[in-house]
Amino acid sequence: MNTSNPTTPIKILMEDPILHTDSTPFCRDMTCPCHNDEELKRDLISRIERGEIDGAEALNIYWAQ
Repeated sequence: MNTSNPTTPIKILMEDPILHTDSTPFCRDMTCPCHNDEELKRDLISRIERGEIDGAEALNIYWAQ
């Protein structure tokens, strides 16, 4: 007899750190698709153009440092 409720959500614990967030859109894994994402790169360049960050900060974001 199956007594489980199919609408009850299952909790899955995250063991790995979150790699991509709004503040850290790039990760350290150079094989990750984030490093080929043209939109993310344009956003980073736009932040430089708006004066929000300088080139060194942009490189640190891109290389996830």
